[in-house]
Amino acid sequence: MTVDKVSLPPELEREIFDFAARISPKTIPTMLRVARRVYVWVRPFLVQLVRVMEGECRIPLVSFMNDEPDFLASSVRYLCISENVEGGAIQDEEIRRLLTLCTHVGDLAITYPLQNSALIKPMHNLRRLICSLRDLFGTIGSIDPQHEALSRITHLELTDNFSNEDTAVQQSFWRQVCRIPRVTHLATSTPRSVDYTTLSRCLQSAPKLCVFVALWGRSEVRSAYRFVNALQVDDVRFMAGSFFDNDDDPWWEWEQSAAGYADDYWVRAEAFLVRKGRGEVDAKRYWMDDWMYLEMEA
Repeated sequence: MTVDKVSLPPELEREIFDFAARISPKTIPTMLRVARRVYVWVRPFLVQLVRVMEGECRIPLVSFMNDEPDFLASSVRYLCISENVEGGAIQDEEIRRLLTLCTHVGDLAITYPLQNSALIKPMHNLRRLICSLRDLFGTIGSIDPQHEALSRITHLELTDNFSNEDTAVQQSFWRQVCRIPRVTHLATSTPRSVDYTTLSRCLQSAPKLCVFVALWGRSEVRSAYRFVNALQVDDVRFMAGSFFDNDDDPWWEWEQSAAGYADDYWVRAEAFLVRKGRGEVDAKRYWMDDWMYLEMEA
């Protein structure tokens, strides 16, 4: 008795392997050995998401930059470079080269102090950005909302801190931010430093903005709960949210979302806005997450 060999159409076969690589990255090394065509399809998933945080990541990353720059450039879609890479994990010139190479990135998180907006200008697929605009442009006064580096951004999380800034500086900053042409989702990860009276006035000049999130780490929520509830921001788009800082890793949720394993706070913010519109939650409520009300009342 003979059994006929069944062959799937290449398009379907590739879709299956792509799906497997996305949901189970640990199996990618095994899949690379299946066949040459599978190797070509699946290998880009090895570097689709890059976090430059740990010292041990430097050697393979620099190896890719030196030996396969074109592969790295075409494969990286999510890139996170945090401030704790200082101190030997990766050199400043290597970070600049990495940013220069990765022109296909669509989601960039960079808290490393980098004063060169030109480095992200060629990233024509960039839609989501986490950064300090002060660091990116050098000074608050130099921020250019019409700069090509910002021209395609729709989701912008700002790490700029205003603890030592007066009202005039904040007013100038938020006015510039609200003029960035395509931003519909805006957040601050330094919410205690913000002058909310100034922010509220600036939001009125941003009709295209869908949501503004005052963002806290999950471990900060208990101390921030009353602070947020006491704010006087009369704008349905304004809300407060948290990210899951697993084991003191502030980028855990970002990575899980980029990998497709979890929703990020942007998704939760949109859902919260819909619930407000339906009257399912109090119109004056700021916190988007239900769980914290249960925890605070416990």
